[in-house]
Amino acid sequence: MRVLLIKLKNFGDTLLLTPVICGIKKRYPQSHVSVVVRSGTEAMLAGCSELDEVHIVSALEEARSQGVLSELTSICKIRAKQYDWVFELTDSNHGRWLAWLSGAQKRITTSHGRPIPWYFRKCFTAYSAQNWHLMHRVEKDYRLVAEFIDLETEIPPLTFHVPAGLDPLVGDGRAYAIIHPVSRWKRKGWPVERWIETGRALISCGLFLIVSAGPDPGEIEIVKRITDELGPSSISIQGSRSWSELARLIKHSSLFVGLDTAAMHLAAACQCPVVALFGPSIEHHWHPWKSPYEIVSSGGLLHRNYPAFLYDAEKRSMLDIQTEEVISACRRMLACSA
Repeated sequence: MRVLLIKLKNFGDTLLLTPVICGIKKRYPQSHVSVVVRSGTEAMLAGCSELDEVHIVSALEEARSQGVLSELTSICKIRAKQYDWVFELTDSNHGRWLAWLSGAQKRITTSHGRPIPWYFRKCFTAYSAQNWHLMHRVEKDYRLVAEFIDLETEIPPLTFHVPAGLDPLVGDGRAYAIIHPVSRWKRKGWPVERWIETGRALISCGLFLIVSAGPDPGEIEIVKRITDELGPSSISIQGSRSWSELARLIKHSSLFVGLDTAAMHLAAACQCPVVALFGPSIEHHWHPWKSPYEIVSSGGLLHRNYPAFLYDAEKRSMLDIQTEEVISACRRMLACSA
C-alpha cells in the first residue's frame, strides 16, 4: 500500500504529521508512506524513521514567482510513484490541486468547515465529514486517515530525532530552563518586560536561562533585550541552532516556557515539561501533544461550539496574561517534574 500525505503549512504543522505517519507504519509495516511539505519545513521530520519519502514543493506565493516549472517537476515525481491513497490535510486549494494531479487511485480530504469550491468537488473520490473543530490538529489528521485506512485507536506521540550528548553550552551539567519568547505572528507576542520578570523568577529557582529565537533580526533583538536585563545567569542563542540542535537543548532542560509556536511542539516531541502562553489561538487545537504541559491563556476556557469559540479566540489579547500566572505555572511544572 502506497500512501501520500499532503501538508503544506508551517514548521509546527509538519511536526504534527509524525503521529499519523507512525500510526500507518505500525498498522501496516510493509506500506510505503510519503509526505508533501513546504520547502524548508522538511527539517521537522528529522528522525521519523517510519517515513519513506519526502516530496518538497514551494509555498504557493513562491511557486507563482518562480513559474510553474518547479511545481510541474514535483508533480511528475509524485505521479511516478503511483500512490494508492492521497490524503489532503492542508485544507487549501494548493493542496487540493496536488492531490488531484497526484494520480492516486483514492483521493481523500475533509468536507467539514470551509466549503470546498465546486471545481474541486470531482477531484476527490471521498470526503471525511468528521467535525474536526473540536479536535487537536494531530487528532484531526489521524482520524481522517483512520476513517478510510484502519488504524489503531491510540494516537502516537510526536516523533523527532534528538542528537546524543549535551550541547556544549550546558556541557557542565547545570540545571537550566529555556524561554522562547517570540513568534512570527506578532499578535502572539507577550511584552518583553513580562518575559524579563518571568526570567528573574526562574533564575531565583536556581536555573540558568537559555533564551531562544529564530534567525529573524527582530526576534534576535527581543531576546537580546531580555538577556541584557537578566545578566550573566542567562544567554541568548540568537537563532544560531538548527532544529536538531535546539531539540538537544530542550531535551535536557528542566522546563520550556514559550508561545504557541513550532518550538513549543518541538518541546512536546522531546517530552520536556512545557508552560505555553495562548492568546488569539485555540489551545485545544494546538496544545502540546502527549507531553507534560500547563497552558496560561488570556481568556479562560473557550466556548466549545464552532464558530463561536474561534471568534472568541481571535478577540483575546496576550496583554491579559499576567506575569504572576506564568510564574506560578512554571513553579508547578518544576515541582511536578522534580
